[in-house]
Amino acid sequence: MRLTPARWAAGLGVAALPLFFAALRHPGFADNEGRYAEVARELVARGDWITPHLNGAPFLNKPPLLFWLTALVFGAVGPTESARLVSGVATLATMAVLYDLGRRLSGSLAGAWAVAAYLTAMSTTVEARTLRPDAWLTLTVAVSLWGAVRLGLDLPRLEAARPARRGRAGGFLALWGGAALGVMAKGLLGLVLPALILLPAVLLGGRPAVIRRWRAGAGLVLVAALVLPWHLAAARANPGFAWDYIVNQHLLFFLDRKLPRDSVPDPLWYAWAAFALRLTPWVLLLPAAVLRQLREARRAATAAAWLPLTWLGMVWLLFSLAPSRLEHYFLPAVPAAALLVGPLCADWAGADGRRGGRAALGACLALTALGAAGALLLPGRLAAGALAALAPLARVASLAVAAGAGAGAWLARRGRPARGAAALVATFLVIAALTVRALALADPAISVRPLVAAVGAARLETSEVACEAGEEYQLCAALAYYVGRPVLLLAPPAFVAPDYLRRDAGHLFVPRPTFWARWRAGQARIVLFTDPERGMDRLAEFPAPRFELARGADRLVLTNLPP
Repeated sequence: MRLTPARWAAGLGVAALPLFFAALRHPGFADNEGRYAEVARELVARGDWITPHLNGAPFLNKPPLLFWLTALVFGAVGPTESARLVSGVATLATMAVLYDLGRRLSGSLAGAWAVAAYLTAMSTTVEARTLRPDAWLTLTVAVSLWGAVRLGLDLPRLEAARPARRGRAGGFLALWGGAALGVMAKGLLGLVLPALILLPAVLLGGRPAVIRRWRAGAGLVLVAALVLPWHLAAARANPGFAWDYIVNQHLLFFLDRKLPRDSVPDPLWYAWAAFALRLTPWVLLLPAAVLRQLREARRAATAAAWLPLTWLGMVWLLFSLAPSRLEHYFLPAVPAAALLVGPLCADWAGADGRRGGRAALGACLALTALGAAGALLLPGRLAAGALAALAPLARVASLAVAAGAGAGAWLARRGRPARGAAALVATFLVIAALTVRALALADPAISVRPLVAAVGAARLETSEVACEAGEEYQLCAALAYYVGRPVLLLAPPAFVAPDYLRRDAGHLFVPRPTFWARWRAGQARIVLFTDPERGMDRLAEFPAPRFELARGADRLVLTNLPP
């Protein structure tokens, strides 16, 4: 059977299934994941699909799509870490959209290579196994852009072959329906990002009149019909929500002036370095891929040729300029990088592929050196820390990179750069499988679940469970999820509650003097989980009587009565 690009892309989808969906219960939920899991658990328990709750109080900082999807899983099979499958589904769907986008923009072979690059980028398997909305935002942005491409980005071509009515309807629904789902997943970014990507593409392509084909008026009506019902219902049920959600959680958050100040921005250098790591190994081919696409865009002078460049560039620029940037905000640009690398590798697979040997050779040699260095340095650095269990796996992964990239360099040196790139695909499929194993081994350093198990269900059932909350109090949610009920939250210092939460803040937090008085009185057992942001070397900070029950994941677990 001949291996066509479509079959190759389908085979990559099959290879992704165990990477995205096997053993999802390991590790336990991390703190950031815990907020989505606990809100969904409380949603199922309360049956309230309008007002999400966290630790027994309204939690309206985030749009509800991921809460709803997770709650559907919990409603079907009960609370489980396997709810991460919703992120895996989104990532798998992104691969399918990416293939068709690549096929339409640069040909079927380029689409298959784009899928290969996206699947084997370092971030993809991790995000597919992480319960947070970024995988869904990435999917909705890709779907919106796919809809615009289906409607046609270049008028001369369209005038010669106007899309069929069914194609126009599908493109319209994808463009605007994707934007609406993006708003329900991640707020206004779901609408803003496709606009920031598409408008420069059509302007650079010299065909701004194509915007009329997008039927923006009808599209915004569709977005409003899908988005407004929940927002209006939530605003009616929760006074103060509208201002907080629109102004505080969007505008002021973007400017890093939101109250409470519960998010610490990442430095620009760190965000860029993390983005480069997420794109490994293909970040090494990205300069050559960008230069190739720039030449193609200038030659063709079409919006379609500019689209991968504006996709990568506008997402990267927006979050580089955002004072509130966090490194994972750059994730929607990963498919764009794959779309750029895909045609480059497809060129190498063609008749003129030998001319691409230098870029492929350089990338493979760099990875060979990095793999060898990692094999020498990483195990020693990990051996003494909380991630000591990862040291042997780090050595295996580093040697695999060195061997696979070395084979790729040999193939590229012999004038077969496409086979060298294929060696990178095979190598980083192995790395993705090792990543799944590494996540499971990192459970004690990632999740509060092992600490809850160490304390024991019987002791927790007969104790008051408390959490030393920081200003980002919602990170207590993983603890509440594993305890199975709301926990006492020590009031964060100088905490300013958002408007919608002010009437509930009194029972959400316990004042610290009140808590410590109860602790000293010893009339009931209290089990206290300390703030992971402040580390574990601070036992003397807590008033007597204090007894240590467990430690790990940067937390101490203390009790006020003898164990």
